[in-house]
Amino acid sequence: MSGAATVIASETRLCTFYLGDERYGIDILTVREVQRGPVVTAVRGAHRAIRGLVNLRGRVVTVLDPAVQLGHDERPLDAKTRLVILKTNAELPRVEGAPLETGDDRVGLCVDRISDVHTVEAGGIDPLPMHVSGSEGRLSGVVQLEDEVIRVMDPAAMLRLEEDERA
Repeated sequence: MSGAATVIASETRLCTFYLGDERYGIDILTVREVQRGPVVTAVRGAHRAIRGLVNLRGRVVTVLDPAVQLGHDERPLDAKTRLVILKTNAELPRVEGAPLETGDDRVGLCVDRISDVHTVEAGGIDPLPMHVSGSEGRLSGVVQLEDEVIRVMDPAAMLRLEEDERA
């Protein structure tokens, strides 16, 4: 990571999006770009959360469905679907205090719709309530808004594709 800038984390900016009616967020420093309406090529025999592959300006990107990883049913991909392309570990800035991690390959998360960027002051992300299940460690916390909760994803955990024992 030579030449990467060091960032001091006094606040976290979350790129927020929806999976169904639930709002999720991911540290914006892990997001490379957002694409609309991806044309996804299915891959037979792949993990159930892998929706397929897309060609993004000549690079093959794996498309992962975070909703499936979080226990939701698979949803159809359509013109409203957005693809949140994550930076690879090599592209991430160094963050003092809370290191960022994704994966070594380029991956896109298919989401139902993009919301906004939400800034959270240091300490503003609460731990997950103990009774929250089904996330298998893929969520790192929650942000309580006045009328909504943002579930904060751990991008590195989202990219680990161990099979759910119930499957």
